[in-house]
Amino acid sequence: MSRKTSLREKLIARTRKVGVILLFTLLTTGFCFLTAQLLPQDFSNELFYGRSGDKLFKIFLLDPIPNSVTILHSQDDGGFGDYILLHFKISPDDFSRIMTSEKYEITSFIPTSGYYNDTDISAALTWWNLRSLGKNATEYSVNIQYETHEGYQHERYQTIWVNSQKDEVYFKVTFIN
Repeated sequence: MSRKTSLREKLIARTRKVGVILLFTLLTTGFCFLTAQLLPQDFSNELFYGRSGDKLFKIFLLDPIPNSVTILHSQDDGGFGDYILLHFKISPDDFSRIMTSEKYEITSFIPTSGYYNDTDISAALTWWNLRSLGKNATEYSVNIQYETHEGYQHERYQTIWVNSQKDEVYFKVTFIN
């Protein structure tokens, strides 16, 4: 014989379920909040929102940043992206310093093909416009192998597109593995 549960008992049972769910939500929210407070602010911002153009320039091109450099645009997807993009103005002398900082080589760059015309980047970012460099733009690239502090071997491909005056640059880092 089954016993009928009263309305009061049903209400108490549901209230307990809701209480457990609320307690779990509160504890989870508290844990996430405390974890975010313990992480350095720069680390969590960079992880989720990417690094600033200045920081990217220092990491991948020159540190300290020359006075002639003006970062116009940057794109870094934080720890979740496959590439980093920079667009900047620079003096020709400081551009020469970038060229000597790594073993950049001229690559075959035909201003009517490749990244110049159709790319996912230019479709997603209105500022990524290699055409603005003019018909006499030059493309340089370098393949860099490096080891992380955990001892893993990685590789990145850095590409520079520069106008004929050597004072406006688009820069892309592609992480290979």
